[in-house]
Amino acid sequence: MPLTPGSALGPYEIQAPLGAGGMGEVYKARDTRLGRSVAIKVLSEAVASDPAFRRRFEREGKTISSLNQPHMCALYDVGEQDGVRYLVMEHVDGETLADKLGRDGALPVDDAARYATQIADALEAAHETGIVHRDLKPGNVMLTKSGCKVLDFGIATYAANAGGEAATQSVAGTAAGFVAGTLPYMSPEALRGSPADARSDVWALGVLLQEMVTGRRPFGGQTAADVTSATLRDQPVRLPDGSPEWLVAVVGRCLAKDPNRRFQRAGEVRAALETSSAATTSVAAARPVPNAWAHAYLGMALVMQGSNAEGLAELREANRLEAEPLLRAFLAHGYAISGQEAEARELLPQLEEISRQEYLCAYEIGVAHEALGDSDEAIAWLRKARDDRADCVPYLGVDPRLDSLRSDPRFQALLDEIGFVTAR
Repeated sequence: MPLTPGSALGPYEIQAPLGAGGMGEVYKARDTRLGRSVAIKVLSEAVASDPAFRRRFEREGKTISSLNQPHMCALYDVGEQDGVRYLVMEHVDGETLADKLGRDGALPVDDAARYATQIADALEAAHETGIVHRDLKPGNVMLTKSGCKVLDFGIATYAANAGGEAATQSVAGTAAGFVAGTLPYMSPEALRGSPADARSDVWALGVLLQEMVTGRRPFGGQTAADVTSATLRDQPVRLPDGSPEWLVAVVGRCLAKDPNRRFQRAGEVRAALETSSAATTSVAAARPVPNAWAHAYLGMALVMQGSNAEGLAELREANRLEAEPLLRAFLAHGYAISGQEAEARELLPQLEEISRQEYLCAYEIGVAHEALGDSDEAIAWLRKARDDRADCVPYLGVDPRLDSLRSDPRFQALLDEIGFVTAR
């Protein structure tokens, strides 16, 4: 039953309704003991009546309330009065990301990267304690003057264990008690009914990031069945031409169908965003930038000048520090140019398979094939890079790693198609 202004839940005086959803109603209230504004979520009876839910609710509520994270909406208290169970949360002034996207459409890439970095930072703090959000979506992200805050940590996971209608109310066309979450942001494994883990949140973050920079979700459809089918089987809608290569790579890896091919933790997404020129947040300034890429670029420079042993050592270190497919492509080229053909040929099929599952710069696969003398494969992958509009395509005209192809008429034709003016 909706609460009216002036009514009370324990020491909290209800002031105004803020919204409602599958989990229950949200109200602005005043903590009469501390004299501060709070937000109260009154849980629906279907969610709160399950004994297993209540035990998990109390146990994980203590964990969430102990987290002190600037981009996570704080949980202050949980309570029950006359059979009504409720959560008391930080009252956040601002607007939801859903409201902003609905009003303004796509965000500037810099803003989207900053918000995604902050969201990933909040997710990382929760994942480290074993809490999975499970219902990350624009409506659960508040934008404030100081950045964004993620709402409702752990609540959807509680609902999944409770079962019942409220656990699936936000999933159009889904049978009650089957899965919890909001359909356009659910990972393939969650749609199949598998337990959600941190990688499911990584998927949702990828959906959010693409939606922020395009104004559209990566998997669409007219019905719930259409969206489910697209999520399970289709590749995501391509980002616009001219999108930064780092953005395409981060979104592509977040949205890999196989969870083992995604970033495994939200902290990896945050690190990838922090190393991009767009993600200039206080979070990035407070932490050292991961140095895998420094090792990779040094390694490539060393093998190009003939210091093969030192260069390969740097490239292997880069791959040890970060499980990034592009770093593996650099290592394949390093092996090839150093004469370690067997090692290079062992890596290339792996890279080609990854490229069929998620975005991987085809240019670097082409470069590795060129170093092995596979000119047909090299030209094919370079053409794919052209078709993908990869950021590195302009280097075709000057990249010394491709010098052996410059007399090949197919390479010259590719340069002509792109618009390079070359001496004949």
